Amino acid sequence: MVLFCVCPRERGRVMAKKMETILLGQAVKIWNKEKG
Repeated sequence: MVLFCVCPRERGRVMAKKMETILLGQAVKIWNKEKG
């Protein structure tokens, strides 16, 4: 696993990006439900 070799700050950034993507996906789903 490459992620574990990365320094903590960099790993934190990757995790934050992942969370952002997941939250964005959920927001889009809700948004589509509201519009549709």
